[in-house]
Amino acid sequence: MRLISDRERRECDKLKEAMGDWIASNNFTLFGTATYIHPKNVKIEKAHRDASHYVRLLSRRILGKHLVDRKNIYLPMMMFVERGRNRDNTHLHFFTKGYTIKHTKQIITYANDIWQSKIDYALDVVIKDEYEAQRRTYTMKEQLALDDEILCPKACFIPKLS
Repeated sequence: MRLISDRERRECDKLKEAMGDWIASNNFTLFGTATYIHPKNVKIEKAHRDASHYVRLLSRRILGKHLVDRKNIYLPMMMFVERGRNRDNTHLHFFTKGYTIKHTKQIITYANDIWQSKIDYALDVVIKDEYEAQRRTYTMKEQLALDDEILCPKACFIPKLS
């Protein structure tokens, strides 16, 4: 791990706070943690691929493949890949919500099943109510330097406002 300057540390703190405010403004209702059986052996590249694949599968299950495959519409999602304090515990954190209450209930119902059945070396997914968990800045806790890549852009989807 490289040493970072006070200036970079302050910039990281600003970035964490800004991301937390932005996440709060999107009113995500659910916070999830997806873990692996042997997290030490999971490379960061695999975790990023798994994240985007998982979002696609979950969205297809809940919204239907017509919306996902033809109209490119996914569940609202912000996905983060973390490696743990000692860089030996690869796991995913995400914020999501459904477009309807029914979608939100389906996310809670299907999230773990899809993760365990479709992702290699998957352990489980724990979903919490974001209003109770208040985890808006939690996903950025490992943003220790400006070049740390925690956000997984290929697994994020924010719908356009109409």
